[in-house]
This record gives sequence, structure tokens and C-alpha cells, in this order.
Amino acid sequence: MYVEPNIEDAEYIINHPDIYPCVKDDGSPESFAVPEGMVTIVVYDPDPVACTAFHWRNTITIEVHTQVLPEARKMSYEYGRVMLDWIWSNTPAEKLVGLVHDRKTLLWTLKLGFKKEGVCTASLKQNGRFINQAYIGISRCQQQSHSYQQ
Repeated sequence: MYVEPNIEDAEYIINHPDIYPCVKDDGSPESFAVPEGMVTIVVYDPDPVACTAFHWRNTITIEVHTQVLPEARKMSYEYGRVMLDWIWSNTPAEKLVGLVHDRKTLLWTLKLGFKKEGVCTASLKQNGRFINQAYIGISRCQQQSHSYQQ
């Protein structure tokens, strides 16, 4: 298992028919293209199985968006760990944040060491329905203490 930046493989994962329809909102294009300024990393095991796309929110905070292919979800925790380790090792970020709108993803992020930091009410619209999203975050020092507890 290894991680490396790769836009094409990240777009392949994000646009998977079991992923993109679940994460896009009513105003999203039919397929996802990585916008300029967004960084993508992909986990290979040995084929592409998971990715994280991220961008800087400010000088210390990165907003992350992570996806794991359905057939690889039994290893999703391990893939999440290696992507987090890559970000901490390859960026000066002090904080990672994200938004999640389903319970299963929230529980996965909590297992990775993220904390629920709030709720963004009615912040996503899918199929004409407004959905709340949990705001999650983890700091570099939380990550390090979480790693030692494993």
C-alpha cells in the first residue's frame, strides 16, 4: 500500500457511480473535475482504492474530502490512516477540517481521530431536500496523541 498525488485516479474514484451521486449536491455538474488549487492524493493497494482531495482554507487549515471505493471499504480505516499520515508528513498544516452528512462517514472520521465540532444546518441540498452536515476537525497534536492510543 502506498500514497501518491494523482489527479486522474482521484477523479476516477470520486466519479464512481456509487460515490459521486451520494456526495454531490443538486447544483453539481454531472461529473467531478479537480479544480485548480486542489491537491489530490490516492492510495494504491495495488490499484487505486481511496483518495483525498484537499485545499487550504487559510495558512494553517486544510479542508479534506475523502472517498473509498465500495469494494475497498473493508480496509477504509487503514486507507484513511495512510492518507492522514501523508498529509501530516507532506504539508505544514496544523488543522484538518471537513463536512460529512451521513452517520456512517461521521463514525469513520471519529474513529480516525476527528472530533465533531459543530453542525452546519441545511447546508447541502440533494434531491430537493436540505441536509445538515457535521463539521469535523482534527489538529496535528490531536492526531499525534490519537496515533499513540492505537
